Amino acid sequence: MIRRIFSAFILFTTIISAQVNDNLNLFSEDDKKNLAIKVEEILEKREIKVYINTLIEGEGFQLVNPEKSIVLNINKENPETQRVQINFTQDLNMEEKEEEIGLLLDNVEQFIKSQQYGTYTLETLNGLDEILQEQIVEEVQAESTFPYVKIMIGIMIIFICLTIVKIIFKIKRMKKKFVKKTN
Repeated sequence: MIRRIFSAFILFTTIISAQVNDNLNLFSEDDKKNLAIKVEEILEKREIKVYINTLIEGEGFQLVNPEKSIVLNINKENPETQRVQINFTQDLNMEEKEEEIGLLLDNVEQFIKSQQYGTYTLETLNGLDEILQEQIVEEVQAESTFPYVKIMIGIMIIFICLTIVKIIFKIKRMKKKFVKKTN
């Protein structure tokens, strides 16, 4: 009974503070501190909540407020097999970054194979932070080039209108010449 209450308290605290939920005790105390610092850093810099969970296969984790969040679950199927799952909320638009995320996970796979879960998770968060930074830069660049596109479209419309006006004047001039010749 006390264990259930304690587990519920830990789960509730983790959900509220968007920190590390280490149900399987895979992380050392130093790892937990480092991960908490990195989670807070991402929260402050990007305003994105990060949830890190270690779960037994079959357990799940549900977000209370699924906005601007990343969930990293490490599921342990048996003592030698782990399954890592990273989920992003839709408002982060990470579909275009799937290839980069896949490369990141391939690069840090060695840490999880050697059961260095803290290093694995920290390196994954560092990589995700860099990917998020790239995405922000790309969004800013797209927004900054958008006004230039509007200006170019406006210039093209003005050019087309001036060309049409010029053609109309030429036609009128030709009609006047034709009328003068016939008279």
